[in-house]
Amino acid sequence: MAQFEELQAIWQSQAPPGAPPADSGTLARALARSSRKQTWIYGGKLVAVITMLSIVAVKARGSAWSLGGVALVAAAALVMLALDWRHQRAIANLNFTEPSAGFVRSAIRQLREQREPFHGFLWPFMICLVVGVNLMYLDRLRAMALGWRVGWHVVGSALPFGGYRLGVWARHKRWESHARPLVARLEAMLGALEDDSR
Repeated sequence: MAQFEELQAIWQSQAPPGAPPADSGTLARALARSSRKQTWIYGGKLVAVITMLSIVAVKARGSAWSLGGVALVAAAALVMLALDWRHQRAIANLNFTEPSAGFVRSAIRQLREQREPFHGFLWPFMICLVVGVNLMYLDRLRAMALGWRVGWHVVGSALPFGGYRLGVWARHKRWESHARPLVARLEAMLGALEDDSR
């Protein structure tokens, strides 16, 4: 975090045209606060994923199919969390030494991208999750009648999609309350900078 504060101090020492240094500092502190909140959220997500997968792994009782499903879901979930967290950390580590207008544009773009972080990677992750969830319960479903097995596979396949939609809904709500005010302030700052450069 010391590196972030050092970059913030460098950026604040440059007086951008059209944006008072006090406003720039306030905005940089707001971005830092937002980053700290996100770090706590990602920590909670990681604990939840590890806890749920540990419970399922214990209940698998050594079944190779179930353990394979747990491993596949764990890999997909951890990669998704890592990519999302890395994207969020990029916002906190913006290059404060570049021209202020460039910083503001970059910050706006990256904050907006937080609404849909897996846009290009969604289908590979969803396929891994669907296959993993179905493998986790394969041994238990073999003893059921065909109709029940098909029904459980449909439910198991729908769970990752339902979870993703719920996650996107929660992320949009959080984005609206936390990131939208920052974007509005950044857009106002960018407008002032562009007016001054004309």
